[in-house]
Amino acid sequence: MIHLKRRIERFYTDEDGELVFALYEDIDGYVHYRYCTFDTDKYSMLSVLFDKEFQEEQS
Repeated sequence: MIHLKRRIERFYTDEDGELVFALYEDIDGYVHYRYCTFDTDKYSMLSVLFDKEFQEEQS
């Protein structure tokens, strides 16, 4: 069972322009996200690394 710290539910891009959708951050400090491609896997990364790797998409 995953305990949520906060819901994010926002789009982000990396330096290569890849679009990801950040789902939530768990209480252990990991951000769970998915790439907006045909890749259906869910990934996780420490929130401090996620903030360095990805920029919030401006609409």
